[in-house]
Amino acid sequence: MSASERQGGSKLKVFLAGRVALEADGTVIGEERFPGRQGRLLFAYLVAEQGRPVPRDELAEALWGEEPPATRDKALTVLVSKLRGLLADQGIDAGGALTSAFGCYRLPRDRVPAPDGGARRRRQSSGGTPGVRAVQAAARGGARRLPLA
Repeated sequence: MSASERQGGSKLKVFLAGRVALEADGTVIGEERFPGRQGRLLFAYLVAEQGRPVPRDELAEALWGEEPPATRDKALTVLVSKLRGLLADQGIDAGGALTSAFGCYRLPRDRVPAPDGGARRRRQSSGGTPGVRAVQAAARGGARRLPLA
């Protein structure tokens, strides 16, 4: 199964530039359906890391910076659960699409596609991963576009 197909041959697309969104079978799942601001940032971060297992500590720092909630581990677990629910509502095997092991979360590239090929080429030419920059830029408040390069 290709990265942009789900079971049954339906297509899945991911959008990070502009508003965070998914498109499943031609139906757009907009950012209002994601579990709040942190849910969008979590999804964008994991997609931008393209299958890399991301440690919980790294995600917490990216989402909350130097002032995480007192129950950050529980808050992160709740966000992941809600994000899995969103994926499951779209017919995506949420347990297989958003995995956890050894204190890390990841979105395997064979389950959730990378945004666009142009973004991958820009990132490769810039020599870095976009996850931290994307989340930090979006968290600054007014940022509406997540930089992928």
